[in-house]
Amino acid sequence: MAKYFVNLSYATSQNNLKKHIKNMRQLLILTCLIVFNCNNQKKETMQKDIKKKEATTEQSSKEKIGTIVLVTAKNKPEYTREKVLELSRAIDPIVDEFDGYLGRKMAYSYDEPDFLTELVYYTDVNSFEEAADIEMKSETCLTFFNTMIPDPKTNIILVTTPLIITDSKPGNVETVELVLFKTKPEFDKETVVNAAKSMNAILENYEGYISRKLSRTDDGQWMDVVYWTDLESAKKASKHIMENNLGQIYFGMIDESTMKFYHLDVVIDTER
Repeated sequence: MAKYFVNLSYATSQNNLKKHIKNMRQLLILTCLIVFNCNNQKKETMQKDIKKKEATTEQSSKEKIGTIVLVTAKNKPEYTREKVLELSRAIDPIVDEFDGYLGRKMAYSYDEPDFLTELVYYTDVNSFEEAADIEMKSETCLTFFNTMIPDPKTNIILVTTPLIITDSKPGNVETVELVLFKTKPEFDKETVVNAAKSMNAILENYEGYISRKLSRTDDGQWMDVVYWTDLESAKKASKHIMENNLGQIYFGMIDESTMKFYHLDVVIDTER
């Protein structure tokens, strides 16, 4: 009888051991599944956070631009383009240190090789004014400015506030399309901006299109800037847009006697 109970006790302990091992295996599998799922959820959360951060960074980058300054001039004949570029690049280490400075695009007209255009970006108008004061005291900056012919017909300085800044598509900006204009008196600012916005979806479908900035001075001078990868794409799109119904509505608001249109070849680009 004792032997029977010993055997029974042994069998029971063995069964309990097997059950314990089985339970441990199930617990281990369950633990692994929980850890795996947690890692996946953590990974998905991290990916979402990264995408959210990238989107926020892109949006904040756009929002940084609070002032766009346009400067145009013709170069003095004694200065070659190469010399002008050399003197222009020399000012970059200086202006890069300015508070609120967000870079620039320097370009020449395809039609007038000596016609120079600068688009300069700042966080706000105060930053621009402070930068201008410093530049006027800098010998390096004044040397570059001296390459420009002082002619009120070609010298333009516009300090504008951006009203539309679109996201940038991939590509290098080789061509800038610049349109300067004033609108007909019956169209207010909001109406013009809405008409301009309606064209963005059209522009995005054109090959070579990168981005667009529409801005305005306090006294009603408008500046429409479109970035392109190349001149041919810009010309092709311009022709089609003028024939588009939405394009005709937008351009119909412009006082044609005030409009100036340029295609520009980018030679320096430090825009951030």
